[in-house]
Amino acid sequence: TQTILNSMTLQGSSGNLLLLRSTSLGTQWKIDPQGSRNIAYLDVQDSWNINATPIYAAGTGSVDSGNNTNWIFVANQNPYTPSSLTQKRGDNSSVISLGGWINTTSVTFEANVSDPDTSDTVALCVEVKPTSNSFTNTENACGQLGNQGIRSLTMSGLSEGFYHWQARAIDNSGAYSGWQSYPDPTPNPETDGDFGIDTTSPVVTSAVVNDGTGSDIDWQTDMTSLSANWSGFSDNLSGIASYTYKLERKWGSQTDCWDNSSSSWTACPKENPVSLSASCTPSSCQITINNPNLGLVTGATYIFYVSAID
Repeated sequence: TQTILNSMTLQGSSGNLLLLRSTSLGTQWKIDPQGSRNIAYLDVQDSWNINATPIYAAGTGSVDSGNNTNWIFVANQNPYTPSSLTQKRGDNSSVISLGGWINTTSVTFEANVSDPDTSDTVALCVEVKPTSNSFTNTENACGQLGNQGIRSLTMSGLSEGFYHWQARAIDNSGAYSGWQSYPDPTPNPETDGDFGIDTTSPVVTSAVVNDGTGSDIDWQTDMTSLSANWSGFSDNLSGIASYTYKLERKWGSQTDCWDNSSSSWTACPKENPVSLSASCTPSSCQITINNPNLGLVTGATYIFYVSAID
Protein backbone atom coordinates (compact mmCIF):
# COMPACT_ATOMS: atom_id res chain seq x y z
CA THR A 1 0.00 0.00 0.00
CA GLN A 2 1.27 3.45 -0.95
CA THR A 3 0.21 5.81 1.84
CA ILE A 4 0.37 9.55 1.12
CA LEU A 5 -0.01 11.63 4.26
CA ASN A 6 -0.01 15.09 2.71
CA SER A 7 -0.99 16.40 -0.72
CA MET A 8 -0.95 13.89 -3.58
CA THR A 9 0.07 15.26 -6.98
CA LEU A 10 -0.08 12.99 -10.01
CA GLN A 11 0.00 14.78 -13.37
CA GLY A 12 0.68 13.86 -16.96
CA SER A 13 -0.15 16.05 -19.93
CA SER A 14 -2.45 16.01 -22.92
CA GLY A 15 -1.19 13.36 -25.33
CA ASN A 16 1.29 12.12 -22.74
CA LEU A 17 -0.70 10.43 -19.99
CA LEU A 18 0.94 9.33 -16.77
CA LEU A 19 0.52 5.55 -16.56
CA LEU A 20 -0.26 4.04 -13.17
CA ARG A 21 0.10 0.26 -13.32
CA SER A 22 0.49 -2.81 -11.12
CA THR A 23 3.67 -4.83 -11.28
CA SER A 24 1.38 -7.82 -11.92
CA LEU A 25 -1.36 -7.30 -14.51
CA GLY A 26 -4.79 -7.94 -12.97
CA THR A 27 -3.54 -7.66 -9.37
CA GLN A 28 -4.66 -4.44 -7.72
CA TRP A 29 -2.13 -2.10 -6.20
CA LYS A 30 -3.28 -0.11 -3.17
CA ILE A 31 -3.10 3.61 -2.56
CA ASP A 32 -4.22 5.62 0.48
CA PRO A 33 -4.16 9.39 -0.23
CA GLN A 34 -4.94 11.01 3.13
CA GLY A 35 -4.51 14.64 2.13
CA SER A 36 -5.61 16.76 -0.82
CA ARG A 37 -5.43 15.37 -4.38
CA ASN A 38 -4.12 17.18 -7.44
CA ILE A 39 -4.37 14.90 -10.48
CA ALA A 40 -4.55 15.31 -14.25
CA TYR A 41 -4.01 13.23 -17.42
CA LEU A 42 -3.65 9.82 -15.81
CA ASP A 43 -4.07 6.34 -17.30
CA VAL A 44 -4.99 4.13 -14.35
CA GLN A 45 -5.32 0.36 -14.17
CA ASP A 46 -5.63 -2.20 -11.34
CA SER A 47 -5.75 0.46 -8.63
CA TRP A 48 -7.56 0.15 -5.30
CA ASN A 49 -8.01 3.41 -3.42
CA ILE A 50 -8.44 2.15 0.16
CA ASN A 51 -9.17 5.63 1.52
CA ALA A 52 -12.81 6.29 2.43
CA THR A 53 -12.92 9.29 0.08
CA PRO A 54 -13.02 8.42 -3.64
CA ILE A 55 -10.39 9.82 -5.98
CA TYR A 56 -12.30 12.05 -8.39
CA ALA A 57 -10.66 11.83 -11.80
CA ALA A 58 -13.69 13.01 -13.80
CA GLY A 59 -12.91 16.04 -15.93
CA THR A 60 -9.14 15.72 -15.48
CA GLY A 61 -8.39 14.16 -18.88
CA SER A 62 -7.72 10.85 -17.16
CA VAL A 63 -8.50 7.36 -18.52
CA ASP A 64 -9.95 4.34 -16.72
CA SER A 65 -8.14 1.28 -18.11
CA GLY A 66 -10.08 -1.11 -15.87
CA ASN A 67 -10.10 -2.94 -12.54
CA ASN A 68 -10.04 0.24 -10.47
CA THR A 69 -11.80 0.57 -7.10
CA ASN A 70 -12.94 3.81 -5.45
CA TRP A 71 -11.88 5.95 -8.38
CA ILE A 72 -14.47 8.11 -10.18
CA PHE A 73 -13.74 8.80 -13.83
CA VAL A 74 -17.20 9.90 -14.94
CA ALA A 75 -18.86 12.96 -13.43
CA ASN A 76 -21.76 12.07 -11.18
CA GLN A 77 -25.19 12.57 -12.75
CA ASN A 78 -28.29 13.73 -10.92
CA PRO A 79 -30.95 11.13 -10.14
CA TYR A 80 -34.12 11.01 -12.19
CA THR A 81 -37.21 12.72 -10.78
CA PRO A 82 -39.17 10.18 -8.67
CA SER A 83 -42.23 8.52 -10.17
CA SER A 84 -45.14 6.37 -8.98
CA LEU A 85 -45.58 8.39 -5.77
CA THR A 86 -47.71 6.63 -3.15
CA GLN A 87 -48.96 7.60 0.31
CA LYS A 88 -49.80 4.98 2.95
CA ARG A 89 -50.72 4.71 6.59
CA GLY A 90 -47.60 4.64 8.74
CA ASP A 91 -47.98 0.92 9.42
CA ASN A 92 -48.14 0.24 5.65
CA SER A 93 -51.54 -1.41 6.17
CA SER A 94 -53.29 0.49 3.40
CA VAL A 95 -52.91 3.17 0.74
CA ILE A 96 -54.34 6.61 1.51
CA SER A 97 -56.51 7.75 -1.38
CA LEU A 98 -56.08 11.26 -2.75
CA GLY A 99 -57.73 13.58 -0.24
CA GLY A 100 -58.33 10.71 2.19
CA TRP A 101 -58.29 10.97 5.98
CA ILE A 102 -56.56 8.70 8.50
CA ASN A 103 -56.67 8.52 12.31
CA THR A 104 -52.95 7.98 12.86
CA THR A 105 -50.14 10.53 13.03
CA SER A 106 -47.62 8.63 10.88
CA VAL A 107 -47.55 8.39 7.09
CA THR A 108 -45.32 6.33 4.80
CA PHE A 109 -44.27 7.86 1.49
CA GLU A 110 -43.08 5.70 -1.43
CA ALA A 111 -41.77 6.34 -4.93
CA ASN A 112 -39.75 4.73 -7.68
CA VAL A 113 -36.26 6.25 -7.52
CA SER A 114 -33.55 5.70 -10.15
CA ASP A 115 -30.32 7.25 -11.39
CA PRO A 116 -28.51 7.31 -14.74
CA ASP A 117 -25.44 6.16 -12.82
CA THR A 118 -26.67 2.61 -12.37
CA SER A 119 -24.21 1.79 -9.58
CA ASP A 120 -25.33 4.70 -7.41
CA THR A 121 -27.42 4.14 -4.32
CA VAL A 122 -30.39 6.46 -3.86
CA ALA A 123 -32.87 7.66 -1.25
CA LEU A 124 -36.27 9.31 -1.27
CA CYS A 125 -36.68 12.78 0.25
CA VAL A 126 -40.05 14.43 0.94
CA GLU A 127 -41.36 17.85 1.84
CA VAL A 128 -44.66 17.67 3.73
CA LYS A 129 -46.59 20.86 4.47
CA PRO A 130 -50.07 21.82 5.69
CA THR A 131 -52.11 22.97 2.71
CA SER A 132 -52.08 26.48 4.18
CA ASN A 133 -48.28 26.60 3.69
CA SER A 134 -46.54 26.74 0.32
CA PHE A 135 -43.62 24.47 -0.52
CA THR A 136 -40.13 25.81 0.20
CA ASN A 137 -38.34 23.06 -1.79
CA THR A 138 -36.58 21.92 1.37
CA GLU A 139 -37.20 18.35 2.48
CA ASN A 140 -38.50 17.47 5.93
CA ALA A 141 -36.73 14.12 5.81
CA CYS A 142 -34.87 11.65 3.58
CA GLY A 143 -34.94 7.89 3.78
CA GLN A 144 -31.94 5.59 3.86
CA LEU A 145 -29.71 5.15 0.81
CA GLY A 146 -30.30 1.85 -0.94
CA ASN A 147 -30.73 0.10 -4.24
CA GLN A 148 -32.54 1.88 -7.03
CA GLY A 149 -36.25 1.07 -7.29
CA ILE A 150 -39.05 1.58 -4.76
CA ARG A 151 -37.73 3.64 -1.85
CA SER A 152 -39.74 4.81 1.14
CA LEU A 153 -39.64 6.69 4.40
CA THR A 154 -42.09 7.14 7.25
CA MET A 155 -42.81 10.43 9.01
CA SER A 156 -44.32 10.28 12.49
CA GLY A 157 -45.75 12.82 14.90
CA LEU A 158 -47.72 14.76 12.29
CA SER A 159 -50.34 17.08 13.74
CA GLU A 160 -54.01 17.01 12.83
CA GLY A 161 -54.86 18.79 9.60
CA PHE A 162 -54.76 18.56 5.81
CA TYR A 163 -51.41 18.14 4.02
CA HIS A 164 -49.77 18.23 0.60
CA TRP A 165 -46.37 16.78 -0.24
CA GLN A 166 -43.69 16.53 -2.89
CA ALA A 167 -40.66 14.27 -3.37
CA ARG A 168 -37.19 14.27 -4.85
CA ALA A 169 -34.31 11.80 -4.97
CA ILE A 170 -30.77 12.03 -3.63
CA ASP A 171 -27.83 9.79 -4.55
CA ASN A 172 -24.78 8.68 -2.59
CA SER A 173 -22.81 11.67 -3.93
CA GLY A 174 -25.34 14.13 -2.57
CA ALA A 175 -26.80 15.05 -5.97
CA TYR A 176 -30.54 15.77 -6.10
CA SER A 177 -33.23 15.24 -8.70
CA GLY A 178 -36.00 17.68 -9.47
CA TRP A 179 -39.16 17.81 -7.36
CA GLN A 180 -42.33 15.85 -8.14
CA SER A 181 -45.56 16.84 -6.42
CA TYR A 182 -48.15 14.19 -5.49
CA PRO A 183 -49.98 12.75 -7.32
CA ASP A 184 -47.87 12.14 -10.40
CA PRO A 185 -47.72 12.66 -13.28
CA THR A 186 -50.45 15.32 -12.90
CA PRO A 187 -50.57 16.87 -9.41
CA ASN A 188 -53.79 18.27 -7.99
CA PRO A 189 -53.95 21.95 -6.98
CA GLU A 190 -51.75 22.30 -3.91
CA THR A 191 -54.53 24.05 -1.98
CA ASP A 192 -56.70 20.91 -2.31
CA GLY A 193 -54.43 18.75 -0.16
CA ASP A 194 -53.35 15.13 -0.55
CA PHE A 195 -54.22 13.54 2.81
CA GLY A 196 -55.63 14.52 6.17
CA ILE A 197 -55.00 13.47 9.78
CA ASP A 198 -57.88 13.41 12.24
CA THR A 199 -57.31 11.67 15.56
CA THR A 200 -60.15 13.40 17.42
CA SER A 201 -63.52 11.66 17.81
CA PRO A 202 -66.70 13.34 16.55
CA VAL A 203 -68.28 15.83 18.92
CA VAL A 204 -71.49 14.70 20.66
CA THR A 205 -72.05 17.73 22.90
CA SER A 206 -75.10 18.87 20.90
CA ALA A 207 -76.19 15.43 19.69
CA VAL A 208 -79.80 14.36 20.24
CA VAL A 209 -81.25 10.88 19.60
CA ASN A 210 -85.05 10.58 19.47
CA ASP A 211 -87.18 7.47 19.42
CA GLY A 212 -89.71 7.61 16.61
CA THR A 213 -89.75 9.67 13.42
CA GLY A 214 -90.06 13.09 15.06
CA SER A 215 -89.89 14.28 18.65
CA ASP A 216 -88.86 11.67 21.18
CA ILE A 217 -91.59 9.21 22.16
CA ASP A 218 -91.87 7.04 25.27
CA TRP A 219 -94.25 4.42 23.86
CA GLN A 220 -95.96 3.35 20.63
CA THR A 221 -98.85 1.17 19.50
CA ASP A 222 -97.20 0.03 16.23
CA MET A 223 -96.09 -3.59 16.75
CA THR A 224 -94.36 -4.01 13.37
CA SER A 225 -91.54 -1.44 13.22
CA LEU A 226 -89.22 0.79 15.23
CA SER A 227 -87.81 4.15 14.20
CA ALA A 228 -85.20 6.57 15.45
CA ASN A 229 -83.83 9.93 14.34
CA TRP A 230 -80.87 11.95 15.45
CA SER A 231 -78.97 15.16 14.81
CA GLY A 232 -76.23 17.38 16.24
CA PHE A 233 -73.19 15.14 15.73
CA SER A 234 -70.23 17.08 14.30
CA ASP A 235 -66.58 16.78 13.35
CA ASN A 236 -64.49 19.88 12.64
CA LEU A 237 -61.84 18.13 10.52
CA SER A 238 -62.77 15.17 8.35
CA GLY A 239 -66.54 15.43 8.87
CA ILE A 240 -69.07 12.69 9.61
CA ALA A 241 -68.63 9.70 7.26
CA SER A 242 -71.23 7.26 8.64
CA TYR A 243 -73.06 6.13 11.75
CA THR A 244 -73.67 2.96 13.72
CA TYR A 245 -76.64 2.24 15.92
CA LYS A 246 -77.31 -0.27 18.67
CA LEU A 247 -80.93 -1.27 19.35
CA GLU A 248 -81.23 -2.77 22.80
CA ARG A 249 -84.29 -4.70 24.05
CA LYS A 250 -84.97 -5.05 27.77
CA TRP A 251 -87.66 -7.58 28.59
CA GLY A 252 -87.93 -8.75 32.19
CA SER A 253 -84.47 -9.95 33.20
CA GLN A 254 -83.43 -10.44 29.56
CA THR A 255 -81.37 -7.94 27.56
CA ASP A 256 -80.42 -8.51 23.93
CA CYS A 257 -79.57 -6.50 20.80
CA TRP A 258 -80.87 -6.37 17.25
CA ASP A 259 -78.55 -7.72 14.51
CA ASN A 260 -79.62 -6.15 11.25
CA SER A 261 -77.38 -8.42 9.17
CA SER A 262 -79.05 -11.62 10.40
CA SER A 263 -82.49 -10.08 11.13
CA SER A 264 -82.47 -11.50 14.63
CA TRP A 265 -81.97 -10.64 18.28
CA THR A 266 -78.54 -11.58 19.59
CA ALA A 267 -76.21 -11.00 22.52
CA CYS A 268 -75.15 -7.43 23.23
CA PRO A 269 -73.29 -5.40 22.26
CA LYS A 270 -74.13 -5.38 18.55
CA GLU A 271 -73.65 -2.29 16.37
CA ASN A 272 -75.28 -1.93 12.96
CA PRO A 273 -73.76 0.31 10.26
CA VAL A 274 -75.71 3.19 8.72
CA SER A 275 -74.35 4.68 5.50
CA LEU A 276 -74.99 8.27 4.51
CA SER A 277 -77.93 8.75 2.13
CA ALA A 278 -80.70 11.19 1.26
CA SER A 279 -82.40 10.34 4.55
CA CYS A 280 -79.18 10.11 6.54
CA THR A 281 -76.84 13.07 6.18
CA PRO A 282 -73.89 14.19 8.33
CA SER A 283 -76.20 16.69 10.07
CA SER A 284 -79.30 14.51 10.63
CA CYS A 285 -80.47 10.96 10.10
CA GLN A 286 -83.62 8.86 10.34
CA ILE A 287 -83.97 5.07 10.19
CA THR A 288 -86.88 2.65 10.39
CA ILE A 289 -86.57 -1.06 11.09
CA ASN A 290 -89.53 -2.87 9.54
CA ASN A 291 -88.83 -6.57 9.87
CA PRO A 292 -91.17 -9.43 10.81
CA ASN A 293 -88.40 -10.90 12.99
CA LEU A 294 -88.49 -7.87 15.26
CA GLY A 295 -91.17 -9.62 17.30
CA LEU A 296 -92.07 -6.51 19.26
CA VAL A 297 -93.39 -7.39 22.71
CA THR A 298 -95.83 -5.42 24.84
CA GLY A 299 -94.10 -4.24 27.99
CA ALA A 300 -90.57 -4.51 26.59
CA THR A 301 -88.30 -1.44 26.51
CA TYR A 302 -86.39 -0.64 23.29
CA ILE A 303 -83.47 1.78 23.37
CA PHE A 304 -81.46 3.20 20.43
CA TYR A 305 -77.79 4.13 20.91
CA VAL A 306 -75.98 5.99 18.11
CA SER A 307 -72.29 6.53 17.34
CA ALA A 308 -70.84 8.80 14.65
CA ILE A 309 -67.77 7.81 12.61
CA ASP A 310 -65.53 10.42 11.01
